[in-house]
Amino acid sequence: MSSAKSGRADTATDPAPLSMLETVIVLKPQAQWPKVNVWYSSWAPGWLQPALRHITPDHISEQQLVAELNDALKIPGLSNSWTMPIRGRIDMLSTGVRTPLGLKIQGSDSEHIVEIGRQAEKVLSAVPGTRNVFAERAADGYFLDVSWDRNALSHYGLSVDDAQDALSTAVGGDNVSTMIEGRERYPINVRYMRDFRSDLESLGKVLIATGSGSQIPLSELATIRTHTGPAMIRNEDGLLTGYVFIGVGDRPVGDYLKDAQPALRDGLQLPPGFSVLWSGQYESAVPQMELQQQLHQTLRELFNLLEQYAPTWYPKELHEKAASLLDKLEK
Repeated sequence: MSSAKSGRADTATDPAPLSMLETVIVLKPQAQWPKVNVWYSSWAPGWLQPALRHITPDHISEQQLVAELNDALKIPGLSNSWTMPIRGRIDMLSTGVRTPLGLKIQGSDSEHIVEIGRQAEKVLSAVPGTRNVFAERAADGYFLDVSWDRNALSHYGLSVDDAQDALSTAVGGDNVSTMIEGRERYPINVRYMRDFRSDLESLGKVLIATGSGSQIPLSELATIRTHTGPAMIRNEDGLLTGYVFIGVGDRPVGDYLKDAQPALRDGLQLPPGFSVLWSGQYESAVPQMELQQQLHQTLRELFNLLEQYAPTWYPKELHEKAASLLDKLEK
């Protein structure tokens, strides 16, 4: 079973972009997942297989299932990112990135940020372990711009608010009433039919009513044109920010970064004033990694002090074993 939503909530606390399509898939129990041949499939009797499944499952793994779903779901213009619903929402609220790993490109110009994101997308797609990578097209939004002629508006006795309200009602509609059906309430919205607002020429014929009762076409009161610009402006630390979402397969994030960081450093040309930061689950794991390193260093210093000042009950052989254990933990 699956459910989906498109877009984002009309609130500043929702970090989802306008173009986000979120689908939640409810999986069947693992016992019903597609089977695979394992070492006991050919000889183990039915009563023994449930016990052996705890050692080696005889169904596809979660990573194999995600890989098959990713191969089956390829839509032009969309990039897939697979995560648990609650974990994905927590990552988005804490770091803004909805994938396990991502990049934050910061600078002063959105067009340069988009271009750097495309370069990073090309470089990272060649790194082993990359399932998919997608850079936000933050500057590729399409807008309808209406520039009002104030002299024309004053000639007909109209204010900018009156004209904009009439245009908003014609294009976006206005709730004029509410339909009541039992306990349910449905707003009744009235606006122009699509044929009368689907292109610039049709919009120019939208009629604006004046106080004297006459109706003036929109083309006589304003200039209508389309242009491109940022669909969503992100601002972090006082700088414009763009995201690159990276889907990593079954490869650990730490191992992936060992290959991705030098590849990005060698293949990415950053203009002055722009920076690239790693984010996602990696960003939230950095404090934990730093704390772990500090703990290991503290224990190492403690063992050195014990060897130096208490050699009778802390012999050299015990110190070597403790140091070897710390070396393994650091690896």
